[in-house]
Amino acid sequence: MNDIEIWYKKYAKKALAHVGIRKGQIILDFGAGEGYYVLPISEILGKEGMVYAYDKDVYALSRLNNSKEEKGIENITIVKSKGQTYSLPFRDAFFDVVLLYDVLHSYYFNQDERLKILKEVFRILKDDGFISVFPKHIGEREFEKEAKISGFCLFKRIPLKLLHYGFLEDGIIFNFKKCTL
Repeated sequence: MNDIEIWYKKYAKKALAHVGIRKGQIILDFGAGEGYYVLPISEILGKEGMVYAYDKDVYALSRLNNSKEEKGIENITIVKSKGQTYSLPFRDAFFDVVLLYDVLHSYYFNQDERLKILKEVFRILKDDGFISVFPKHIGEREFEKEAKISGFCLFKRIPLKLLHYGFLEDGIIFNFKKCTL
């Protein structure tokens, strides 16, 4: 059994539930790729919830769509990014949770671009929602500072077994809520 299969069978649903994914939520996986997190999230959400898989990689989204169709999953909506991601195609206060797992780092975005994305995420997140971040390739303190500038406050650090580029590894998830005055 490879790490992806182990992730799905042993860790995924338990880890995502620990993060705060619950039945009936509306979730955005920003940078969803092939859906390593989207697929188990869809199981947790049930028919009352919906997970939006947002990515620019047509090939990865196609593979996710094939998995979705093969399994007859109806609570996944695939959304292809139309170039720049600073204006997300979702209405205000729509999502309960936004996942930013290994996506907001300097390989893809500079600090100004990350701040623009975080401001958009702030806009589309419900007031009582949260963002869940796996800051793999960005310093934790750097990201926490950028989140704070964007109106988010850290409320939970969660050490978990995660899937990264198809391999299991230990990581820390950071959950942020909108800051209150």
